Amino acid sequence: IVDIVRFTYSGIVAVTFMAINCTYVNDLLVWFHQANVQCYSWWQWVYWIFFVTYVLPFNFIFYTGTKLLAENKISSRSFLISCVVPLPMLLKWSNWSELLSKISKHIHNLSNRESHTNLEKSEIHKMFYLDEGNNENNKNLSASAKIILLALKGPFKSSESSRYWESVIGFRRLLISSTTLIQNPLLQLLLAQVLCLLFLAHHAFIYPFISLKSNRIELVSLTLLCAYATVNVISANFVVSGVLVETTSTQKILTSLDFVQNMFLSILVSFIVISHKINV
Repeated sequence: IVDIVRFTYSGIVAVTFMAINCTYVNDLLVWFHQANVQCYSWWQWVYWIFFVTYVLPFNFIFYTGTKLLAENKISSRSFLISCVVPLPMLLKWSNWSELLSKISKHIHNLSNRESHTNLEKSEIHKMFYLDEGNNENNKNLSASAKIILLALKGPFKSSESSRYWESVIGFRRLLISSTTLIQNPLLQLLLAQVLCLLFLAHHAFIYPFISLKSNRIELVSLTLLCAYATVNVISANFVVSGVLVETTSTQKILTSLDFVQNMFLSILVSFIVISHKINV
């Protein structure tokens, strides 16, 4: 179930952004993909609710839920339910009352000039934990919990920056998909290129996988994506700048860019297939 939800998340995000994407035509807000549909229709509000209650909080499950499951504070059943209804489960796990009382006390102390220290990071962090005692029973995990943790944390290093990398991957998908909401094609592709470069730099700095081969495979795939995004930006620049395609020189440039773009895409797909077969 966890793998199904993980692998379908990108498609869910893409469909959601497509449904809520609207633009102005003659001062009228219409759906970007069909201008005769005025925004916002009832079904688009349903997608907005779905976006707030599922798409946004979903990736926090792989951080908060995984951490709580590893500490034996929640059951595997509770974790699986959170993959379907993430927001209610996050609210259930959050220690809001304790956090609010500490913030209120801190504000009161500041007003009376009794203390000028900030809230400790651990206190803010505790809002994501169940108030169910200490962590002495971490080793008494069920078989199903161990399987889930093996799938989510097994490939990654045990350091704090790499332990919950699955949530990082989810946020990457969300950020890349959010660029589709930008109507300007050059700005959209430029932002996507910047994000790809940031993802590449982040991965090269962290190297989250235990396997060196997996880190290198991810590094090469992200590099190819950056190259692909760069070619797209160059092609879009011709379109946005209004360069006449009829000229022979422009046609040659665009044809060459299309060839390079298709070549990068073919290399990327082949690389993913080959690396998957090697890992298997």
